[in-house]
Amino acid sequence: MARDQRADAADEGRDQRGDIVARAQQRLAQFREGRYQPFLDHRLLQLRLVAEIVVQQRRGHRRFGGDRAQRGRGDALADVARDGRVEQARAQVGGIAGGTSGAAEALVPTPELEQIGVPAVWAEGITGKGVIVANVDTGVNGDDDTMEDSWRGLYAGSDASWYAPVALTVFPEDDGSDVGHGTAVMGILAGGEETFGVAFEATWIAGDLFEQNEGFVSTAIKIFEWLTDPDGDPSTTTDVPDVVNNSWGIDTNRDDQGHLQCDSIFDEAIDAMEAAGSIVINTAGNEGEDGVTAPASRAESEVNAFAVGAVDDQNEILDFSGRGPSACGGSFSTKPEIVAPGFLMTSRSRFNATIGTFTGTSFSTPLIAGVASLMRAKDPTITPEEAKTILIETAVDLGPGGDDNTFGHGLVDADVALARGGSGWKRAGWTPLHYAAGMGFSTLVQPLLERGADPSRPDEDGKTPLDVAIDANHSGIADVLRSRGVR
Repeated sequence: MARDQRADAADEGRDQRGDIVARAQQRLAQFREGRYQPFLDHRLLQLRLVAEIVVQQRRGHRRFGGDRAQRGRGDALADVARDGRVEQARAQVGGIAGGTSGAAEALVPTPELEQIGVPAVWAEGITGKGVIVANVDTGVNGDDDTMEDSWRGLYAGSDASWYAPVALTVFPEDDGSDVGHGTAVMGILAGGEETFGVAFEATWIAGDLFEQNEGFVSTAIKIFEWLTDPDGDPSTTTDVPDVVNNSWGIDTNRDDQGHLQCDSIFDEAIDAMEAAGSIVINTAGNEGEDGVTAPASRAESEVNAFAVGAVDDQNEILDFSGRGPSACGGSFSTKPEIVAPGFLMTSRSRFNATIGTFTGTSFSTPLIAGVASLMRAKDPTITPEEAKTILIETAVDLGPGGDDNTFGHGLVDADVALARGGSGWKRAGWTPLHYAAGMGFSTLVQPLLERGADPSRPDEDGKTPLDVAIDANHSGIADVLRSRGVR
């Protein structure tokens, strides 16, 4: 399919999701005003960037966070309390090595992209054109040489392309400490030109969650709500991002031994974003054996909270990479779902320079988000569940064999994943209840039923939402539909 045809198909695919966007927006607004509001005064959680922006002068230091007792949590990462504001500690940063003042000169794919098979996908003409990617982070340098022309705000307007609920700015900026975090993450996702950015021809939008590396749940919820309908017009769908990257997490909820506990505060918001069509990818965090940060710790299905871990250039796990099992428990508690390179990564700093020293799960996560963007560019109708399932099923197994709490299902393989396809959103006769049942959006099923959705209505293949839930192994949703008398 030619690039322009794929772009047209992307618009068509988003149009087919129109009946979901308005519902997702309304539901998320109800969530924020209803469930979340009572927590504002008593549950003001500070989010933490799960980055290790570490400049290694010697590549031999592949795993530098293993001896937690000697390293000490206070060395680089601040403990964050629940009830109050705790200032964020700076991420570890050394002297900038290998920096250049402008974009990379030679159009050569970086080793990390070669490691996961991205150049082979580019060779097929799939580079992210027609796709919208979103990053929720410290912001993005809107004047970056490799990304300034792909900001969607240049033609769609600032309000639909940049949201800074705290700073109230109208043009993208990155005020992260040191060399910047959000710009580096976006660079790996959609920067460069056949060099370090996976979906380098995608257009991007961004939400500014952190101010000087300090962020709060209330801000994140506002940004998530915005992402379900960036232009504020529920009748349009071409503004909804295809992929949302979250390279941050909550690490405040711990037991007496310091292990991360389950936190479901973002679950409903993420369900709404994916109901609107966005493939949401989350970092597993940099807490090592202490667990996986929220929202990636969710364990209700294998794909509704996609956690990404980090390996080095030899496919060995990085000691700080968040590991399962998730404290949320259940049959899907094995974490992460997948891994990608996260060691000495090349991307852009907030000072308009290319740097090859970004390390952490924050930077492995946009590799996965980028591959998902390429999948959406190839097949604009692919659903979030389908895309993530394909990523899992095509991953290269690492470790002891099978799904495990270190590597998950293994290393992402972009070339093989893109060779697979999904049946996508063009499901004949599917209603919003069919979508919710098929994709495991348990938090949206009951509201749809309360609004009069018919649980007995068949699609063109004669399948009811209950049939779809059973086919997708969403037993909880199936039980809810059975309670309505559906058989």
